[in-house]
Amino acid sequence: MFSDFQRASNSHFKLVTRDERFLSIPAASATPSPTYIERLIEDFPDRRPIFNSILKQQQKLRFGTKNREWFDYYIWPTFEDIRASYADIVNDPYNGKLEKEQEAASRFLNFPVLENGRPSGPKSIDRSAKLVRNAVNESDALNQRLVMSVVGKVGSGKSCFSRFLFSCRRSYFLKSNIICSRIAFSEIDNEISSQGSLRYAYGRVVTCLTRDVALSYIVDQSFRKTIDALAFEDEAKAGALHELRAVAHDHARAFADASQDLVLCNKNLSFDIGNLSEPVKLEILSVVHSIGFRFLVSLDGFDLINCIDFYQPSKQKELFDIIAAIIYRRSGIVRSASGSAALNTLNGIQLHFVLFLRDTTSAYFAQFNQSGFDQINPRLQLLAPPSFNFLAGGVLDRFLKSTKAFNKDERRGFQKNFQRYSDELSTELEFGESASILSTFNFNARKAKRFFGILLCVALEERLRAFGGEGLNTKNLIKQAFSDRTWKSIIRRPYKIW
Repeated sequence: MFSDFQRASNSHFKLVTRDERFLSIPAASATPSPTYIERLIEDFPDRRPIFNSILKQQQKLRFGTKNREWFDYYIWPTFEDIRASYADIVNDPYNGKLEKEQEAASRFLNFPVLENGRPSGPKSIDRSAKLVRNAVNESDALNQRLVMSVVGKVGSGKSCFSRFLFSCRRSYFLKSNIICSRIAFSEIDNEISSQGSLRYAYGRVVTCLTRDVALSYIVDQSFRKTIDALAFEDEAKAGALHELRAVAHDHARAFADASQDLVLCNKNLSFDIGNLSEPVKLEILSVVHSIGFRFLVSLDGFDLINCIDFYQPSKQKELFDIIAAIIYRRSGIVRSASGSAALNTLNGIQLHFVLFLRDTTSAYFAQFNQSGFDQINPRLQLLAPPSFNFLAGGVLDRFLKSTKAFNKDERRGFQKNFQRYSDELSTELEFGESASILSTFNFNARKAKRFFGILLCVALEERLRAFGGEGLNTKNLIKQAFSDRTWKSIIRRPYKIW
């Protein structure tokens, strides 16, 4: 069984159920098999809310989600999780050994701060934000451009952490005169492909930066007061700032009366800012920079790229060269007649970068860090996923909360039972400890969450089919699904992953 289970990093994995039907989950899917869920809803239409809730717990939180939801959603790794997920590199001369927590804390951007023996979400994200802020300040003091690479394995939670950090700590950075702009590579790669130029790519970066200046004006009262005062006191800067205020005004009012949340505000601003001319956007950025604000650009979504693209001519390779040219301001990286002109559009404005990369992608950008480029301050931070127990436990707790059928003590009871079932699953898979289950999925947290979603659905289905769904309210159904008998039956079924 172990050899079959170990092949988790390939494109599909399947679970054999009692009736020998297969539940197939494509690796690109973000949720448990929709086909399987749809069949369960069709068979048990009165249980639709339960199965839909399981799907919802697997979905990603978007940039702009409220802090309390992030703190409930994000699961921090422990020091043991970090050592387990990076066991293959702890003796690498480049990274050194991870023998002490202090060593790991300096290298891992998502290293937790403990409070009463448990990770504290607010204190942990404060630590991460402080680390990035200090790197920006240090780079400015040296008159260098920060290029921080945050490296993690596929599915380890890089995009999730990027959204978490820059959603929850936007105001923290603003207090240090840093305006954060998060740009998902997936949002610009298709557009760059159709336009095919460094000039267009740089224009997209300018638009995103201006959008986030406007977003800061909307959500941060102190920043808004600074801009408003300057717009009326300095005639030379008034034109650009009045343009900014005109775009942001309606959104600010909608945000203030809660008719538009930050997620929707961010989306709508992208459209409105895009309608401004490039000279106006550049003037806005120049004015904001002249009063002491710095720009921190987070580039994310590079996991969509196949590593083979780096070693053969391809459109994706061209896109990466364009992104590298923007970061390192070297038009020679791409052979474009308009390259130098594009790179000069932000004259005098210092951009710092945080790149969220997977390990294979980071090697491509490392060559530029080591190529003697002036004015670059390269940094490397790692990012680790949590253990399977904590990851699945977080999904379970949110699912139980969504049913509104259990109090806090009852949910803790389910968590203890799940811990025991996870240990039994570990034994079945011939692992010494349950934390190692995640290695079955090559430390891909997305796949692990989908797998747990399947287990949860199968447990509910088994009890529904055994009882015919009669006389079982939501609370009793879930209790039955978490009985020792049900889970032992599920755990001992044959699993195949390929």
